[in-house]
Amino acid sequence: MNEQPPKKKIAPPEELSTVATVKAEWARIIKNWQSGWHEETGILGLENYVESERLQLEKRKVESAEFDWDEDWIEAKLFHDRQMDFVRNRRALNEGLVTMWREWYEQRTGAMIQLSLEALRSMILLNGAAILASLTLLSGQIAAPTQSAVLAAKVMLLFSILSILINGSGHLLGAITMNEVTSRIRGVFVGHIRHAKLYAISRYLRRHLEPRVKVANGLIYSSIFIFAVGAAASGVIIVFNGGPP
Repeated sequence: MNEQPPKKKIAPPEELSTVATVKAEWARIIKNWQSGWHEETGILGLENYVESERLQLEKRKVESAEFDWDEDWIEAKLFHDRQMDFVRNRRALNEGLVTMWREWYEQRTGAMIQLSLEALRSMILLNGAAILASLTLLSGQIAAPTQSAVLAAKVMLLFSILSILINGSGHLLGAITMNEVTSRIRGVFVGHIRHAKLYAISRYLRRHLEPRVKVANGLIYSSIFIFAVGAAASGVIIVFNGGPP
């Protein structure tokens, strides 16, 4: 007689399946983890559950021989190990991002602000000196100035005032922008860090910081250019347009 091939075993029902329980538990753990709540005890409990299910295999094979308990447990174990690898790698990525953005925050609220203030102070002193010199000449405190000197003083006064206004506007826009952005980024690190917010920082900076910084830098460099043009124009007037007082 021909022997009948062994009947193929079927997967256990979902309410008894180890892999179904493991997947459902991991879905809950990952959801909470992405919201900032790390369940170390939950992962440890899941590891203990998988191991306890392994120890129950022989008993279940006897009680419910029609189900493929070995395949069910192996699939559960492989899924659990893959999720553990995912958590370890994602955690390393998150920790690196947190370190990077915290360093960025400290730089923007420390050395960069001091550097910006020093640049603003230098431009104010430079423009202020030019304005005071021009006003001194135009107010008549210098006896018998030449026509070219008076014209040069007027040009320098106009360009210096324009330069200092544009420079101040650029620094004001930059300061307001940096205050808004750094406050927003600091808020990401308060309490449990949500993954979505952590990954969105670079996108937020591209959308809200970079365009305004470009405008602010454009204003600041424009103010320097305007001051240089005014100084050059005044020098040309004095050199090439000399005349009697």
